[in-house]
Amino acid sequence: MSSGTVGRLNRSDGSSAVTGRAIIDWTPTEQALVDASYSRGYRGGIDDALAFQSSAQVYFVKPETAKAFEIGFGGGYGIAAALSDGSGPRPNGRLLVFALDANAPYKVERTPAMPAVVVKDAFTPAQVALGGKIYEDTCAVCHGVSTRSSGVVPDLRRVPELADKATWNTIVIGGVLKSKGMISFKPWLNDADAEAVRAYVAGRARHLAEAGN
Repeated sequence: MSSGTVGRLNRSDGSSAVTGRAIIDWTPTEQALVDASYSRGYRGGIDDALAFQSSAQVYFVKPETAKAFEIGFGGGYGIAAALSDGSGPRPNGRLLVFALDANAPYKVERTPAMPAVVVKDAFTPAQVALGGKIYEDTCAVCHGVSTRSSGVVPDLRRVPELADKATWNTIVIGGVLKSKGMISFKPWLNDADAEAVRAYVAGRARHLAEAGN
């Protein structure tokens, strides 16, 4: 073989592995799901020979095996149940995957909870009582019992819309936020009911503010 001429290259490499996934789930109640899974992924090795001038420039890229472990708890209870009174908004739909042999920096940033909204409007005890019943029967399943949100959905004590009757009504009755998951409750509630719910939430927000948020 003369200088500068690429000769014949005979090389054989191979790699293989068994992959799969195992899942175990348990539903202790109709509203809760506990699950765990293990999966094994594999990327086979390959000879890198896109461009070479000699056999020394051809090398074998080693295969990689990925093992993933997942443990989770879900269901409706996880949405409505608050671990604390200041959980703050939670990231929704984000999955973090880490390589055990990697060293890239990563920082998890939590959005702090907004302060409670103090409503200046006056409400009657009857409004607050009615609003409390409607809220606990209708709203608590998503926004949390006694208005204590888990952070997955908005904490109504902290939303600025609470301070304005008209804006509140366009959401609860008008359905202006239906594209974001908050449907109109007009088939079940009237304007007075919506205002009663605002009265109840406003009372809870004032209590939160007095407690130091």
